[in-house]
Amino acid sequence: TAGSVDLINGYWQTAEGNYSVDLSGNSPATISQTATDLVIGRTYALSFSMAGNVDGSPIVKQLMASVGGTAGLFNFDITGKSFINMGWVEYSRRFVADATSM
Repeated sequence: TAGSVDLINGYWQTAEGNYSVDLSGNSPATISQTATDLVIGRTYALSFSMAGNVDGSPIVKQLMASVGGTAGLFNFDITGKSFINMGWVEYSRRFVADATSM
């Protein structure tokens, strides 16, 4: 939705599948996705895998993830990581749907 997002295919190890996204290609970026057919009041989980581009600074990468009124700041340290061993970590944040589309 803003900034520089790069779709990566083959440059480094992915968490799963063939592609990953670099959310700070030339500048910090944001992406969004809408989940539909949610049941109001039901608990869901926002899950994603995170690693850091070992090509540049800072050493500790940060990502803010939010859904509805729930937000979290996630950190990833690239020390000791490489393009063939990115060290992907899966994160999850639970939230309660307050709308059928979020």
